[in-house]
Amino acid sequence: KNAEALHPHHLLAALVGGAGRGVAFSGSTTNAFTRSGASTAAETSFTAVVVFSWLSGGANNFPQLLGSSTGNNGWRLGDGGGSGGTLQIVKGGIAGLSTISLTSGVTYVCVASHRTDTGEAYIIAKPLGGGALLRATDTNTSTAAAGNGTWTVGIGRTDFSGAWNGDIFLAAMGQTWLSEMRGAEFLANPWQLFARPAARVFMAGG
Repeated sequence: KNAEALHPHHLLAALVGGAGRGVAFSGSTTNAFTRSGASTAAETSFTAVVVFSWLSGGANNFPQLLGSSTGNNGWRLGDGGGSGGTLQIVKGGIAGLSTISLTSGVTYVCVASHRTDTGEAYIIAKPLGGGALLRATDTNTSTAAAGNGTWTVGIGRTDFSGAWNGDIFLAAMGQTWLSEMRGAEFLANPWQLFARPAARVFMAGG
């Protein structure tokens, strides 16, 4: 599905697979959650929507919010420096794109998207309680190595220990592209993610 063509409150349905469907994740030993059975094809685009906080200190060994693999392939949204406090898109350890800096204890709404055909990439975030917009953009056409078909929330990587030090309140991701203009609409009103679609009334004329 193309999330770009959907009304904003349908974005989560487009990413996780359909309106009214839940995604079952299994807990891991690193306090993360994983779900197997995803695509193992090389990914050419993705979008992530996440509401989270980060806390300084703790286990900050390359923490990640979301990822499409339990190893160093696919893509991930997390910290590329290994010490926490920043957030960036990383493609299979090949390319770490531009970063935004996080403040400990602040709850953020974040949208990140990337497409390899044009190289467009962005990550935008805003404190849920209001505050300045954080933004980083990049251009990178390198292709990420295919993930192993296991999506992760929290970290879930077998090649690094530790977990995301903070809270993850909402996480959605999919292999699709969302323009920055549409992503900014969610930051302006993140509650629309939970809005119910307008009722449709069909009338037959005689």
